[in-house]
Amino acid sequence: MTFKRLYPSMKFLFLCLLQATPLAAQNYIAVRDNPPPVTREFRAAWVASVHNIDWPSAKGLMKNQGGISTALRKVYTQPAAVPPMPWLSKSVPAQTVASASASGSNATVRWPAPQGVSKVAVQARQSGVWHTIAIVPATAGSISTTRAEAFAVTSFDRYGNSSTPKILGLP
Repeated sequence: MTFKRLYPSMKFLFLCLLQATPLAAQNYIAVRDNPPPVTREFRAAWVASVHNIDWPSAKGLMKNQGGISTALRKVYTQPAAVPPMPWLSKSVPAQTVASASASGSNATVRWPAPQGVSKVAVQARQSGVWHTIAIVPATAGSISTTRAEAFAVTSFDRYGNSSTPKILGLP
C-alpha cells in the first residue's frame, strides 16, 4: 500500500481521535466590562380573598395551581432582585470573590458564601448582550449554565443593597 493511498485513511483516523479527545477546561479571568444593573422590582399577584384566605399562596405557586406560575413566567421573563431599602441599611456588601470555568458548551460559576450576603445574581454575556441567568441564595455556592463570553457575579444583602459586580471573561 502506497503512502498516497494510506494518507486519506490516516487523516480520517486523526480527525476521529481529535473529536474524541475532550477539550481541556478553560478558566475565566477578571476582565473590565460594564454589565447592566440587575433588574429590580416588586413582584406580586393577589387574585382573590375568600374567608380571609389569600390565593395564590406560595404552595399554590409551587404546584402551578390554576396555571398561575405559567402565566407569571410569560410576564416575568428574567429573574429580578428586590429593590434596595436604604432606610433600613445603607451598607454595601463586599464584591464577591468568584471564579468560573468552561468545558465544552458548559460553564460553572462558583463563589464562597460571604458574610452578610443573602443572594447572588449571575449574569452572562452572549453575543455581546447581557442577561440575568439566575438569582440564587448565596449559600448555593455555584451554578451550572451554558458557556458564555463573560459572567458577572453580584452580591445582595437582605436589604437589597448590591455589591459591584465581579466580571469574569475567557482569556
